[in-house]
Amino acid sequence: ANMVSIPAGNFQMGCDDSTLTDCPDDELPRHLVSVSAFQIDRNEVTVTQYAECVDAGQCSAPGVDDPETGPEVPLCNWGSEGRGEHPVNCVLRTQAIEYCAFRGARLPSEAEWEYAARGQTDRLFPWGDVPASCEVANISFPEPCTNPVRSVPVSSHPEGASAFGVEDMG
Repeated sequence: ANMVSIPAGNFQMGCDDSTLTDCPDDELPRHLVSVSAFQIDRNEVTVTQYAECVDAGQCSAPGVDDPETGPEVPLCNWGSEGRGEHPVNCVLRTQAIEYCAFRGARLPSEAEWEYAARGQTDRLFPWGDVPASCEVANISFPEPCTNPVRSVPVSSHPEGASAFGVEDMG
């Protein structure tokens, strides 16, 4: 497994008007959080990796339990030819938990995920404080880097890695 060890530490979780001018309500108030050491995947789970769990009978196929995110939806990579190295998407939380259990792992908590993305340096984005660009993330605004209804293979933007070296968090 391509895991990154994240050290224990403290960081400011959430945002306030000093970091962004329009903070979503679910990111308020900004507060100090302590996180124990943990491990997180360096990259997103690919369709090929997730298929191993489905083939083993430990995971259900994306879209099976949710008609709104079924494989027929154009944004879903599952069942789309040539998308094996793209991130698996259109999965329910329960499916993500099943996949983690298959690997002997777990999903990160919200605090762990934000810490792995932000680091101890109080960055606005995983790559730093500059807005997203096609060099650091697969974005669709203001101008799409790729076809805006499709993803790109995982690890396509290593310049966008977090301070801990975790990729594709933007």
